[in-house]
Amino acid sequence: MATKSNAQMWGLEKKDNGKFLIDKTYKICDENNNYICDNGGNSLGVNSTGTEWHIEFYEDNYYKIYVIRSGVKYYFDVLNAYDTENRTVQLQYQTGCHDAQSWKFLLQPDDSFLIVPRLSLTRGLTYSSSMKLTSNPTSWYLKST
Repeated sequence: MATKSNAQMWGLEKKDNGKFLIDKTYKICDENNNYICDNGGNSLGVNSTGTEWHIEFYEDNYYKIYVIRSGVKYYFDVLNAYDTENRTVQLQYQTGCHDAQSWKFLLQPDDSFLIVPRLSLTRGLTYSSSMKLTSNPTSWYLKST
């Protein structure tokens, strides 16, 4: 993954106490309007309509991304918390492994974001037949719902 300057590692909405907060729902899509969707079970995918994702501040400019099903939160989760190329990103209930379930949004010059898990400095979220971590991540756009 290309190294970004500190100026590009912005939060999404700054509050007066210095923390960066969103605490809203968004749809997340790539430049071709392929939206990240909840495929049921633990599976993430893409489609033309997407899922409304809750993005909630966690700590240190990291966020939790989740969907609520039947009153239960299912979080973006790096499978088994391993930082390896093409590692599956899935939906999982809160496991207590915050490094695998916390994400940073790195602002890019075109106003898209790289979505990077706390457990990796070199990989970000991408979709190629399944949701995974790669060293060449997708640029994602947040669309308020």
